[in-house]
Amino acid sequence: MKNLSKLFLLLSVLFMQNAYCQSTVYVQTNQFGRGLLKTRGSECFVITPNHLLKNYNGPINVFGEGSERSRANLLKSYTGDLAILRFDGENNQNCKKWHLNEKYSSILENVFEGYLELRDKDGSASKFAVNITGIDVQYITIRPKDFREKFYQGMSGSTLFVEYQGGKVFLGMLQSISDDETGSVIRADEIDKILSSHFNPIKRKKRSSIISDKDLTKEALDFRFELLNVDKSGSRVTFNFDVTSLKNDKAIRLEDYEILLYDENGIVSKATNIVIGNRSSTIVEYTLVKGIPVPLKITFTDIPSSAQYATLFKVGFSDKETTGNFEFREIYFGDESEDLSEVIEEKGNWSKETLGFKYDLLYFDKTSTTVVFTFTITSVDRDKTILLKNYDIFLYDDKGLETKADIITIGNLSRDIVEYNLVQGAKVPLIISFKNIASSATGVALLKVGFSDHQNVSNFQIRNLKFTKSASASAGKKSSSCSEIYFYRKKAFLECEETVYLYNHGELLLKLEAGTRYKSVVCDDRSFKFSVKTDPNLISYSTSKPDIELGKKYYMKISCTVGVATVALQEIEKGEKDLSNNGKFKRKLGILALPEY
Repeated sequence: MKNLSKLFLLLSVLFMQNAYCQSTVYVQTNQFGRGLLKTRGSECFVITPNHLLKNYNGPINVFGEGSERSRANLLKSYTGDLAILRFDGENNQNCKKWHLNEKYSSILENVFEGYLELRDKDGSASKFAVNITGIDVQYITIRPKDFREKFYQGMSGSTLFVEYQGGKVFLGMLQSISDDETGSVIRADEIDKILSSHFNPIKRKKRSSIISDKDLTKEALDFRFELLNVDKSGSRVTFNFDVTSLKNDKAIRLEDYEILLYDENGIVSKATNIVIGNRSSTIVEYTLVKGIPVPLKITFTDIPSSAQYATLFKVGFSDKETTGNFEFREIYFGDESEDLSEVIEEKGNWSKETLGFKYDLLYFDKTSTTVVFTFTITSVDRDKTILLKNYDIFLYDDKGLETKADIITIGNLSRDIVEYNLVQGAKVPLIISFKNIASSATGVALLKVGFSDHQNVSNFQIRNLKFTKSASASAGKKSSSCSEIYFYRKKAFLECEETVYLYNHGELLLKLEAGTRYKSVVCDDRSFKFSVKTDPNLISYSTSKPDIELGKKYYMKISCTVGVATVALQEIEKGEKDLSNNGKFKRKLGILALPEY
């Protein structure tokens, strides 16, 4: 019995070490550093500092244990100087499944020294002993334990470990050094949070865990299918994927009777609709451009409302010449479909950080066949240029119909392609409009926004937006709780030719030419002090401090006579009459985001 207990204890220790064991690699671009391997399902990825990829567009060499060499490419860059690499073709790296130690916080508070693991190109690994000299919510500060040793270039991406109760615990990743004696390590829990959208893309919904720790990526016939989320509402279940052709431009064909779902009671259902790109039917054929992920949505409408999970979900498809299939097992549906408007209402504005930019969705409007999204965008880490192109921004309505963005407005620039320099920390209005949306559309299945910083490309996605019955669906709140503020400057005989600058509390909002008009939507209490002038260097002689009551409309008339600009609040009837006189304006109504003050 004693020997059995010892064996059980030994196996427990080995299991604990394996559960928290991370494999390190040597990463080579036009410089070199280190990285960390992590699996998502059956696929292996590399986590490494993003600065190792700066000004580098070639293949990335990754060397692991035993000098095993693999090729990789940048998959995505993240805020916090982190990047994820995806292996190109086969790789034999020692990639392991691991997760953050459950006692991470308490361990971190009780350790004072550890070591950096330095993986070398020949596959060997060495330890560099360090003292832990400081800890904050994001970073750990370290110094060499031996005062004769120094940090050096190329150590970036090295992993900080500590020996704790007989196990090896991952604490974080070295990102930068200063004066050769101080290193900054991003904490492991911070890495876990930043990269959760990739390694844990399907989050917990209420009481039901959805696809927790399962293989989310399937590859067959040189197609890659990435399962993004699963929605269930009543008897309707929808699976959302990205599908990518890996080797060349290639057509894919999906047919409803080849796609089956078996619930937990073994009841089988056939797919009722397939949406890929902008095509929707029971049988869909679509040409995929190599390397470009395309949204794929598969819907079942006759699933028992009591069903909680699919014991088997099987998808058959072909490339016209060969048939293939993939399957998932024990896929939990969750309690109900995820409606982003509910999430916003409970938790505040939707926000997303990627590639060093932070996007905050303020509200979204649908008027007739036009849909407008209003964000603020912030450069998080430094002053940085962003590039947005309308052909990289797509909206898919609730029927799966695809529409390309029409006009992008960021700051005071408005075009189909916009390049804008963002000052670190400054929230800048970003407005994206779409035209020719089906008037019958009741929501947005997917908004996909691609962008770049001229070195790296990225995108973000928003799903399951519902339009309200009124013209405005603002931040998940009823339109009655929002106010509409209109700013307009008419064409007139006595109107001066100068541009008029409009300010709120001294902050420039926009430049108005004669014959322009704009609409803003405000859904929270805030103060306003509007002022105008024809020269930014002059003193403003006209101000207006309207007391905005939520749920009402306000009309601000801007005029300029004899070179002097004025702003004044109009009566509702007068404002509506002015604004509806199209002969006094040379442009259609624009959208203006009012930053918080």
